[in-house]
Amino acid sequence: MVILDDRPSDICRALAAQDKVYPLNDAFEVMDNLMALDTKSNNLENAREYIKALAPWVSNDQIVYNGSDEPIGVSGALTSFPPFHWKCRTTTELFILIARLSINHYLSLIPVLRTKHSSIL
Repeated sequence: MVILDDRPSDICRALAAQDKVYPLNDAFEVMDNLMALDTKSNNLENAREYIKALAPWVSNDQIVYNGSDEPIGVSGALTSFPPFHWKCRTTTELFILIARLSINHYLSLIPVLRTKHSSIL
């Protein structure tokens, strides 16, 4: 993960410090569930709560700091793809993770989302 400039929020700095890779399948599952939301039979408040539960944004109280008050991680539930918070500028890039299955097998290609964190809070 890359911090692109000097403007990222503590949330994005904390997420970048974790250097996490977000599997594409997780993002697709959330997106499928969001697309399946029946907005005609659900009232607006129920729809909002459903969306928040499926893809919760990170809040400031989830940030974990080290002894020097630098953000080093995030605790609790969060969405599996950007945006991670209000005014988030995080983007994604697709990359292929290559893993050797065994001596008798060829290399397997697994698509995942890698994030570049930045924000404009």
